[in-house]
Parts: sequence; structure tokens; C-alpha cells
Amino acid sequence: MQNISHLKVGDKLEHIFNGLNHQKLKLYAKVGADPNPIHYNDSIAKREGLKEMNSQYLYPTGFIMKIFEKFFRYTNSFQILELGIHPQELKSYHNHLFYNSYWRCHDTLYSVAKLTKTNGVRLYFDIDQYIITPIEKRAKDESLIKEFKSKKNDNKSDVEKLEDLNILELKGRKVLIYLKKQLLEGYIIVKIKK
Repeated sequence: MQNISHLKVGDKLEHIFNGLNHQKLKLYAKVGADPNPIHYNDSIAKREGLKEMNSQYLYPTGFIMKIFEKFFRYTNSFQILELGIHPQELKSYHNHLFYNSYWRCHDTLYSVAKLTKTNGVRLYFDIDQYIITPIEKRAKDESLIKEFKSKKNDNKSDVEKLEDLNILELKGRKVLIYLKKQLLEGYIIVKIKK
């Protein structure tokens, strides 16, 4: 276990995962007993008005634990006392309810826990998870280098608001244009085991 004495209110713990693929989504649907075919069948997901098979908020919630495993290094060095999550609001589409944000195979999942309070061996964190969807990569002169799957699929629901796009300067005079959406927010109370 790491020494927690250096943790201060306002400090952030982070985890980034970009390894989601079709096989992992299918395994999640099978092991998690989630029979919804939008998690493992592209044609059904498209028929229901989605761009492709995806995960909603339940699967990514498990990655919240990765923040703490990475920081404390051992899964038995802390105990989760309480976890509360609030997924983004539902929207109606084709007479079905869907969450506003989805985690798809080409997206990156960014999880962050911000320490808000300490009380002895109890640590209180606010949690946020974001989906980062790459749109395109351009050179500094704005010439197109690469168009990512999200744009090639004419994913208009993701890229319709240009003011929502973010720009990240990369090494070698390149620029990445991406969309960042909040997937869920919440809190977690962790007890450090001595």
C-alpha cells in the first residue's frame, strides 16, 4: 500500500483505458448477464437507432476500481464503503430510452477521482468518467492526416456541435480534434486498511 499521508484534498487519481473491442463487449454481455443485444450485435444496435454496439454506464463503472488499484497497488489494501453513481440523462429515440453517452470500441474511457475530504482512514472522492472520441487528426497547416471511425460513420449526433470539439496539440506539428462527453458522475468513500 502506498503511504496516503501525501494525499491532500483536491488531489486527483486517474485511469485511462482505450482497449475496448467487440470481443470484450460480447464477454461483458455474457458474463454480466446483460442480454441486451445492443452490447453484442452491430446490426441490432443500428436497427435501434445507434451507430454500433456499445456499452452504457454499467460496464465502465467497473473501471472506477482501476483508479484505486493503480494507486494503492493491491486490491486488498482498501475497502469500498459506499459508491454512488449518476449516469447521464436518458433520451427517447425510436420509442426507446437511451443514455446520452455511450462507450464504443474506438473511444477512450477516462476516469478521475478527486479527493474532497479525509476523516482518519476514510477518504471521500468525487468521481467523473468521460468518453473521449477522436474525430480527426490534422497537421498544423490544417491539412487532414487521418479521419477516425466516428467521423467516417457520419456520426452526426457526435459532431454536430462544432463548439463542443476539443483540440489537443500532439508532437510533430499535429493536432487531434476530439469530442469529450461525460458518461457518469458520483462519489466513493474508501477505507484504508492498516
